[in-house]
Amino acid sequence: MNMQRNTLLFALIMLDTAVSASAALTQWRVDQGGNGHSYEVVNVASPIGWDAAKTQAESRGGYLATLTSAAENDFVGTLVQANGRNAFLGGFQIDPSAPANVGWAWVTGETWSYTNWAAGEPNDQGSPSEWVLEMWSNGQWNDVPNAGSGYAEWAYVVEVVPAPSAAIVMLLGLRTTARRRAH
Repeated sequence: MNMQRNTLLFALIMLDTAVSASAALTQWRVDQGGNGHSYEVVNVASPIGWDAAKTQAESRGGYLATLTSAAENDFVGTLVQANGRNAFLGGFQIDPSAPANVGWAWVTGETWSYTNWAAGEPNDQGSPSEWVLEMWSNGQWNDVPNAGSGYAEWAYVVEVVPAPSAAIVMLLGLRTTARRRAH
């Protein structure tokens, strides 16, 4: 019985790995100092604004990437640099009329504490104000206007948090069932 359960468990883990793998997503693996999330620089056929990029990222099962540490920025920066295009991230200014460096937030509500602004950024250059975030292909950040101003990009970074694997869910179920039977 134990051998059958181990074989079933191995098969479920392999199936879950195969189903959740995506050639386009690159996982920042925990065993390499990462957070286990996956990232993808998505190129679009025609330029889109930040709002549209946010909607597309969510339709892909994730959100515009939120970079909360230098290590995470470096990991995603490598992907953006390899892509060769500036890309939208999930940062925005809560009040677009505030001074350029005030009131930035992540689409996920995570704490805004780490930044990697390029020299002189954020600067609210131009009109209307610049209140959404892009990463330059060198890994540094820039504030840009949202789509209503006509500003658009050819890429965005989607971040996907892995769902609990089917194998883990099944193991938890087996463990609960075993406990119930023991009592």
